[in-house]
Amino acid sequence: VKDFKIRNNKIYAATVYGLVVYNLFTEELDLYQKQDNPLSLNSNNCNVIFLDNQNNFWIGTEAGGINISFFRSLKFPTSTHNYESKFENIHCFYEDRNGVVMVGGVKGTTVIVFVFNNPQL
Repeated sequence: VKDFKIRNNKIYAATVYGLVVYNLFTEELDLYQKQDNPLSLNSNNCNVIFLDNQNNFWIGTEAGGINISFFRSLKFPTSTHNYESKFENIHCFYEDRNGVVMVGGVKGTTVIVFVFNNPQL
C-alpha cells in the first residue's frame, strides 16, 4: 500500500495492483484496475489518492499520469487521461481554499508542478 484514505466507511488504498476499496460494514473488497474500458484506470500502479472539495477522487499513478473520478463514482473518463502527456509519475496533490488543485509529478528527469483551476473536464 502506497497511500490510503478513509471516507464514508470505506478504505481506499493505492497499490501496485490498482485501487483497492474495502467496505468496513459489508467487508467487501473491490479492486479497480486498468482494463480495456474507457472508464477504467490508465495504470495499475497507483501512488497517491486525493479527494478534493467537490468529492472528486484524484489518483496519481506511476507511468500513467492522473486519473480523476468525478463525485466518487470510481469511473475514470478517458478525458481525464489527457494529462498523461504532461506527467508520467504523480506523487502528490494539494488543493487551496479557492479549489485550485496542484499536482506534483515527474516526467523523465524533470519535476513538474501543474495547476488545475477548474478540474471539470
